[in-house]
Amino acid sequence: MNIEVGNGKIVVMKGLHQTATYSGVIGGLPTEKMNARILHDSLDAARKLFHMHEIYLIEPTQKPLEYKKWYRFGKPAALPAIQCIVELWHHEPAKNSWMDFSALAVVWYQDYFALPINMDVVAQMKNLPWDDVAGSFDY
Repeated sequence: MNIEVGNGKIVVMKGLHQTATYSGVIGGLPTEKMNARILHDSLDAARKLFHMHEIYLIEPTQKPLEYKKWYRFGKPAALPAIQCIVELWHHEPAKNSWMDFSALAVVWYQDYFALPINMDVVAQMKNLPWDDVAGSFDY
């Protein structure tokens, strides 16, 4: 699958990993603090999945959750239901002209399993500064 990123560059999706955002959470309400930890951990997951350090997070919108009383663990808020991590490649290097190709892992959240990719995410990918954030690699 091809995806358009910044400057009209077309990149190829080499891999897609998806999981429930709150997979492994035993109980309680999600909070802003918990969500911050999930976002941080998603970057580590991308590194391990695709063996690269060039990771770009499309910052998700947290939806405040109504709770009638004070919640002792923090301010209740929810991320979209599905965490998506994709490996993208382009046939030209991003920074170093002597390299063979460029690649980047992108993390985003949406309310349903991809494909399709949420249209808001697609719009944000079109503004992704590929040459600034992707790494250059050789074979």
